[in-house]
Amino acid sequence: MCSRPYISVHLLLIIADFLEQRSYRIRPDVTMHELGADSFDMFELQALIEEAFGVCIQQQIRTYVTFDELVELVYRASSVHGDPPHPA
Repeated sequence: MCSRPYISVHLLLIIADFLEQRSYRIRPDVTMHELGADSFDMFELQALIEEAFGVCIQQQIRTYVTFDELVELVYRASSVHGDPPHPA
């Protein structure tokens, strides 16, 4: 399982690169829409995030999600994914 700081830093880099934004523009309360993302961008960005972190985010990520909310989504998905299987 990844820590929130680890997810935050790597997510910032992924988003900045994908949306061609300076990292200082990506604040906790900024939405992906405010960074210029549309619904097609979000579809691609979700695939990049899932691949980078080895997780599956069950819901479609919308443009109005904030950076902080996105960190939390990835964190929750990684903790579910990272849990050891329960013995049968």
